[in-house]
Amino acid sequence: MERKATIHHIKLGTVHRNVMKTLRRLIDKDDMDFDEAVESAVDKRKFLLNRVVKDMFLPDESDDDKEAE
Repeated sequence: MERKATIHHIKLGTVHRNVMKTLRRLIDKDDMDFDEAVESAVDKRKFLLNRVVKDMFLPDESDDDKEAE
């Protein structure tokens, strides 16, 4: 479980960094205000967050196979 928690923190940090990069780009290059840029950045990068959430809450198929045996 400890290993999974560590991987989770790494993934979450990566998601945060990517959203923040996108946010800064939208503010600097697309001349958006902060609120508009936040909504757009999250919308553009939500697939990354969905991956982390999916990994956290959906069990691996291999875990199910082990329990069936």
